[in-house]
Amino acid sequence: MVTVPASETILSKDSSKLKLHGIQIQTASYCQGRCIICPYAQSWHAASPGCMDDQTFNTIIDQVKDIHTDKMCPYLENEPLMDPKFSPRLQVIRDRCSYGLIEVSTNALLLDEEHGEQLIDILSGVSHEIWISFHGADKKSYETIMRLPFERTFGNVVSFLKLCDKRNPEMRVVLRGAGLPKLRRWGIKKFFRENDYRKFWEDTFKKHNIGLRPRIDFFNYHDRASNVKDPKLNLRQRPRRDLASINCPRVHGWLHFLYNGDLILCCMDYHRETVFGNIQKQSLDQILSGSKFVDLSAQAEGKVTSPDDFICRRCYSPGG
Repeated sequence: MVTVPASETILSKDSSKLKLHGIQIQTASYCQGRCIICPYAQSWHAASPGCMDDQTFNTIIDQVKDIHTDKMCPYLENEPLMDPKFSPRLQVIRDRCSYGLIEVSTNALLLDEEHGEQLIDILSGVSHEIWISFHGADKKSYETIMRLPFERTFGNVVSFLKLCDKRNPEMRVVLRGAGLPKLRRWGIKKFFRENDYRKFWEDTFKKHNIGLRPRIDFFNYHDRASNVKDPKLNLRQRPRRDLASINCPRVHGWLHFLYNGDLILCCMDYHRETVFGNIQKQSLDQILSGSKFVDLSAQAEGKVTSPDDFICRRCYSPGG
């Protein structure tokens, strides 16, 4: 991953010379999941649903296409396959942008054969990863966490892996599951353990004669900067006192575009707390040198005082 030195942050460079960790573009705000470990259901995105219009999308691509980024991610706090124009937009990103890899993340509810074929067609031949969020090691744990129909999504994942076997065994698929809390004091809900998750998938590969071996990524859930409010999880935290030592890569190493063209500071800003510009109103260079971004980034880095409820003070998982 490219490191962005303090002397070469977004603020000191014009966008054509940037090197970033990643760019996230929320082409639609929708998600069908109501995961207990995700704040989406209470988010601005759920309350203000919409799809990115073509003008906004094209403006973003025109502004970022020459920026080299480790990751191009056509999703942000959403389910990307709910955008009816997702596949042609993914094709545009593939063809026009400068990236180390393209990363697509989906909950697989809409990952039917048509979407699977399109993903394989577009991503074959370029560096990519397809992240499948599947938080469960059986029907009970899956439906408790994700509140989606287990049989449908599991069937879609199996069918997609078989399709990859048939069409392109070099497809890079990552199966991601969060079954344990990040901090021990959050130990109320232990849904499943890493061994359970790996065994679930290894048994699945064997039962369904799947040759492709996706990467299995077991990780720990957290409170998304205190935005996960479910009382059953009890993920409350005291605000951080010191931000100067955090050096979160999201501040100067990423760009996060909402479907309406707004730029926000972080992938955990589910309530539009940190909007610092809109790509339809100003150029990216103007936004990144503007007073709003200067102020927010100074607060995030602990260079100036921020209120206790500032998003970075509430965060216990810097970077995402």
